[in-house]
Amino acid sequence: MVAAVRSFWKGHLRLSLVTIPVRIVSATRADGAVSFHQVSRKTKQRIRYQKVVPGIGEADKDDIVPGCEVGALQLRTAGGR
Repeated sequence: MVAAVRSFWKGHLRLSLVTIPVRIVSATRADGAVSFHQVSRKTKQRIRYQKVVPGIGEADKDDIVPGCEVGALQLRTAGGR
């Protein structure tokens, strides 16, 4: 038997001449997580991004550090190394 859903806020959302009744209820379960992905509109397949070093290949997560461009072709890491 499912318990009745009890809202903890009730109100109205007014958009110009239209008023929409709104109620907010608490979640019944917290065991699931919602995750969103980017999906191709045409093929409905998930879009994936790979972090690649030009001429070398895919970079390991541990090898990626923040950095900035200091000259035309010079890059420096945030730690100065």
